[in-house]
Formats: sequence, C-alpha cells, structure tokens
Amino acid sequence: MVPTKLNNLLLKKSFFLAASLAIFPLTSSTAFAAPSLIDLPVMQSLLSVLRAQPIYRGENAAAESIGVDLKGWDYVYNRLVQHGIEPQYLAKIFADSRMPERETLFFSLTPREPHDSYRRRQNKREIQNAIRFYRQHYDEFKIAAEQYNVPASVVLAILQVETRCGGYTGNKRVFTQLIRLASAADPENIQENYRKKSDEDSSIQLADVHSRAKWLEATFLPHAVATLVLASQEGVDPLEIKGSGAGAIGLGQFLPGNSYRFGVDGDNNGKVDLFTPQDAIPSVANYLRGHGWSSWHIPLSKQRKIIADYNRSTPYIDLVLYLKDKLELEMAQVRQTRKTRITQASL
Repeated sequence: MVPTKLNNLLLKKSFFLAASLAIFPLTSSTAFAAPSLIDLPVMQSLLSVLRAQPIYRGENAAAESIGVDLKGWDYVYNRLVQHGIEPQYLAKIFADSRMPERETLFFSLTPREPHDSYRRRQNKREIQNAIRFYRQHYDEFKIAAEQYNVPASVVLAILQVETRCGGYTGNKRVFTQLIRLASAADPENIQENYRKKSDEDSSIQLADVHSRAKWLEATFLPHAVATLVLASQEGVDPLEIKGSGAGAIGLGQFLPGNSYRFGVDGDNNGKVDLFTPQDAIPSVANYLRGHGWSSWHIPLSKQRKIIADYNRSTPYIDLVLYLKDKLELEMAQVRQTRKTRITQASL
C-alpha cells in the first residue's frame, strides 16, 4: 500500500492534455519531423494549473547548463523543461539518490499480453471480493450509476481487475516509472532498440522503431508532468508518490493526467482523493461516460471499445466483461436483500 501521507493524496479537479516536441538527431538517412509540444486534449487544461505553480518556467524554454549529473536522463530532462518545468527543480529530482541511472528500455513494436495473465482471475474469489466491496460502498455505487448513467457492475469490475478494489494500489515510484517509459524516444534508446530488433529481424525499419518510441513518449511524458504538478500542488515529494509499474495511481489506477481530467469529488469535501472509494468510484464512472458509455444498455462492441480506452489489452477487456456479467447477478441479490430489510424495518 502507499504511505499514509499519500493515502491522503488530494487531486484538484482539472484536465490535463499533453504536448510534446523533440529535436531528434539520428545517425540515419531517415528524416523525421522536428520536435514540438504535444497538443492533445490532456495538456491544454493542465497548463493553467501548471502556470500557477512555482515549478513553472515556461513552455519551449531552453534547457540550461546546471552542472548536475542527470544519470543519463538528459533527454527526458530536456523534454520536461520544454514542457514548462523549472530546470533547477528538475535537477534536484534527478540528482536524488532515489533516482536510478537510466538504462536502455527495450520495447515491443506490437505488445501483447498473454490471455493466461487475466484468465486465471475468472474465479469465485474475485467475484466474492468485489461483492464485499460493493456491500460496503453500496450508496457510492448507486449514486455514481445514477449520476453518470453507467452500470455499477462495470465500475466494480474495473476496480476489481485494477487493484482488487483497493487491495493493492502499487509500490513503484510513479515519476520514475513514467519517465522510464517516456525515455523510449531518447535517440540513444531508439538506436539500441533498432540494432537489437534489426539483428533479430532484418525487415524491421528504423521508422517503425521511432514511431513506437514516440507513441510511448507522447503517452507517458504528459503524465510525468502531471505528477510534478500534483506534487507541487499538494506539497508532497514527487518521488514518494507510489503506484503501478505503468505509473498509475489509486483504486482505479488512473494515470496522473487522467486523474486531473476525470477525477470526481464524490464526498464533496472540496478535494479529489483517488485512494478513497468515495472518490474513486464516481471517477471511474466519469471516465467511462467521458469515453462514450452513455446509457445502461449499449452494444457489446461499444462496451469493448470503451473499456479498450481504459486498457487496450484484449485479455483485460475479456476479464472486465466476464466479471461485469457475473457481478450483475450477485449485485441484484444484494439490492433485493437490502430492499427486503428496509421493507421489514418499516413494518
């Protein structure tokens, strides 16, 4: 579990959209577009939050000589500076003894998860754990379902698959995990991947490796920025925010930028804390609605597409839908039992 201070991690409502541009010298005849800030719908709204923080320097600022050993993270450091983070603030983070040396990140061009990684979770124990959580937080699920028009069963299934309903939210340093994934686009990292992959398969093109690397950077670098903004807002150490190996946090395992976009203050205390069921439950429902879950009954194909926005893994989608169907029957019994007790109590 996360440390006590971070169990109380508070997220202000905001929306973060990424922008990314990188100067990319390659020892190849292949020409790639010059780097620029990523202009996705996550960083545009976060910019107003970032600009109010003391860690803000200004977008497209030139990295300065700081005389600090960045442990091989120079590329990511420069990209974070480009996205507005103050260089000296970053330098202290990268110089910290908890920051590892950068190592080559080898990545797959067509990643796939084995079905067994999720299929073995299609069992009664998973369902029983989820139903215990549903009973404990019945009101939160009911309110979220009514407010966002999303079935409680799919929200519960996602929370069970992600963290066993908060049983384990991860113990990795979120910032280091995110910059590790974003470092895929480091020119040296791309070259290392290309050399390895082309030795194994001569049909592999440098452009293919570059494209995948830039996708990883565009996906994860904005969330590294969001992690720093979050730490600045809440006065916590950015290296002590803990989560999954992919840099996700809370019961619903939101990437930090998505926490800004879809986080909901379910208990109306003026804060969003995704480590609490009161906020995590409506936040997941809000995420699903924001990606197109607009009614209680939508076609299976659309259900799969929306869940894929949460996690693109086919085995993941299969498990969520399996649990959703099984849980609906159990949840109906819980609702009937509650209704019976209320009726008897009123007699």
